Amino acid sequence: MQLRTGLAGLRAVKSVLALREATMQAFAAIGFPQAYFVTPVTSDKRFGRVHSANNMAPEWSTAYPERLRYEDPLPDLALRQAGPIRWSEARAIEPPGRGETAFYAFLADLGFEEGLALPTYGPGARTGFVGLPAGPDSQTDEETAAAAHAIAQMSFLRYCELIDTQDPLDVRLSERELDVVYWIAMGKSNSVIAEILGISAETVDSYVRRAFRKLGVSDRTSAVLHSVLAGHLYTGPFRPTPEQKPAEEGVAE
Repeated sequence: MQLRTGLAGLRAVKSVLALREATMQAFAAIGFPQAYFVTPVTSDKRFGRVHSANNMAPEWSTAYPERLRYEDPLPDLALRQAGPIRWSEARAIEPPGRGETAFYAFLADLGFEEGLALPTYGPGARTGFVGLPAGPDSQTDEETAAAAHAIAQMSFLRYCELIDTQDPLDVRLSERELDVVYWIAMGKSNSVIAEILGISAETVDSYVRRAFRKLGVSDRTSAVLHSVLAGHLYTGPFRPTPEQKPAEEGVAE
């Protein structure tokens, strides 16, 4: 009954922010108060992926976007397995190399020796991933893993529904807006984007707001997913680096 109630709650939410809150409540109810999310899971870890986390350690929030995302084997492995897997199983299925070993060591330093890796699937061949660190009171048995996977999958399907209120193919972004969305997809903060592009943080904020408004979204993950689906972001290995300082354009609201 608890799982059914949690799934029903996910279906009832009306916004992405409410969905994230309901998702974390559902995970916490089965013993997982922390989570990290990756979407879309693209073939090249450098491009297109957006990462977010709830209740993870500050060290994680700093290290994952800048370094750990390149070393994290769990999103790709979970999608290949097409079902929930325990982190300990992941190490047995695919022996870690140097980078992956460093990733698992970082998790261990945070107190996470075990956890669940959950693949998610949506319409239009969309894919996502949820990582659930197991705390001292968490269970990772098959029944709990199945419940966690059901929550993750329902959340992702509802997420896709919520962001599909506007056809992204009708959206036209300016060159500068494309640059900003690209660097968002690369996991960069607005302040870092400002340094990369040689403009002020306030100007970047304006471009972000404009891009969000055009895309009909309210968060960075949705902005990147819409941009990938619309063809604004190239997720293959040969995407050229955006120009660093194209001619300025007005950013009046």
